[in-house]
Amino acid sequence: MSIPGQRHRKKKRKNPPVTEIASNCPTCGKAGQVKHIRSDGTVTMICIDCSTEWQSLTEECPVCGKPNGYIVSGTCENCYKKKVGGGVNGKKRNCN
Repeated sequence: MSIPGQRHRKKKRKNPPVTEIASNCPTCGKAGQVKHIRSDGTVTMICIDCSTEWQSLTEECPVCGKPNGYIVSGTCENCYKKKVGGGVNGKKRNCN
């Protein structure tokens, strides 16, 4: 029952925390594509076939242990740049 003059508010549904790497669509099972990468290590994935969107974690960088920003294993962008010559005076260094 609603009271005249009051708006009915929809409850916002909170998404459960993302706890795994999920590269396949939870609806149809086909491989998804990255739609958006967030700085907290989560990725919004999208299925090209059925348009389902879901959240996934990224892999950890083997050098610094932070999210690498990718669904596949490998170094993060910062560690990669430092490894290939982005260090001080051209010297290689760890990203820690």
